[in-house]
Amino acid sequence: MRVQTGVSFLFALVLACQAKKDYSGYQVLTTGKLSPVQVDALRNLQTSDERFDFWKEAHPDGAADVMSSADHLTALKEFLTKHNIDYSVKIQDVGEAIQISEKPSPTKKSNPNARYNLNWDEYGSHDDFNEFIEEIASQNSWASVRSIGKSVEGRDMKVLELTKGGSGAPNIFIEAGIHAREWIAPAVATYTVKELVENYDSHPEYLDNFNFYVLPCANPDGYEYSRSTDRLWRKNRGLNDGALCKGVDLNRNWEFHWAESGVSDSPCSDVFCGYTPTSEIESQNIKAFYSTLSPVPELTVCFHSAANLWLYPYGYAYDSYPDNVDEIRRLGEDAVDALNAVNGQSFECINSAELYPAAGASDDYYASLGSRFVYTPELRDNGFGFVLPPEYIIPSGEEVWAAWKVMLDKIMPNKE
Repeated sequence: MRVQTGVSFLFALVLACQAKKDYSGYQVLTTGKLSPVQVDALRNLQTSDERFDFWKEAHPDGAADVMSSADHLTALKEFLTKHNIDYSVKIQDVGEAIQISEKPSPTKKSNPNARYNLNWDEYGSHDDFNEFIEEIASQNSWASVRSIGKSVEGRDMKVLELTKGGSGAPNIFIEAGIHAREWIAPAVATYTVKELVENYDSHPEYLDNFNFYVLPCANPDGYEYSRSTDRLWRKNRGLNDGALCKGVDLNRNWEFHWAESGVSDSPCSDVFCGYTPTSEIESQNIKAFYSTLSPVPELTVCFHSAANLWLYPYGYAYDSYPDNVDEIRRLGEDAVDALNAVNGQSFECINSAELYPAAGASDDYYASLGSRFVYTPELRDNGFGFVLPPEYIIPSGEEVWAAWKVMLDKIMPNKE
């Protein structure tokens, strides 16, 4: 009986460890417009108190979104009141919002007869992304798939290469899904591929004049963990020596100004930057691949969510910009104008540090290597934050495609 009881206990423990995290009763609070002093207070809270999850970081004259469990909600409200920060409830029950986000779109728009499982009526798996790009490659002589390495848990990290532009054509790199819970990012990246390839006849000049390199999911282990176990998981799934908590924030792990701002040295923090720069195998794989691209990408786009923003470098500190910041800003603003015109969204184009200074991000790294235009679209929120329902995938893809057209037309080779 003792042996059976022990085995039963261990079995129950294993099941408990594998059970999907329940966010019932969790709430997301959104603040009013913040002063610089209030921003500092919230940023200190973010990096020092792991009870609270910042869905939208604090920035001056903007609002922050903060999630709390029911157990700690009173403490969060007391903190906000102490610092004279107005707030309201943005999401009443995160668990219910997650359930909505995991159901397919009630309005079917994508092709049900596609040659691959991925569609844009629901969020796909990492395997779906890889199958999709493999199918694109199999159907087009100028497309191929390159494995750039494996994740810490052994998943293939694959890049789709669309090289119809040929040798010497400007390169474009797309990175998505570096933060696991931002499901809309890989969805929009793959939607972009679908538009480029399957609607080629509508705009042949794009594939004919550029080479595209697309990494649909930069954090495959974290992404799959967010699907199976913890919907709001952000980091990768690497082990941290001497700590029980897993994972490093891959978008704080890059070597350019690593650990200077917007990070935590606690392995249990969502913004843990790792023990050393570029310590994570996923970061190393992407870095090694990016270094092979010649010429250096003319345009690099890193998809994130969810803030209705179009960010440009640098993000590691205030008032730090690439030398060509004026043309970066102008093109970003033009792209946002086109995006907003599609569905009436209200995106803004701002410098990354204006949102919040954060060092060790991949977009800063790409810009530091000389990529002429680097942008980080923080895709639409619609009041759902990271748990955007799938019915918004296609509208997001459509509006971002309008931004793509503006950018590609602007940097088109030999354009008079």
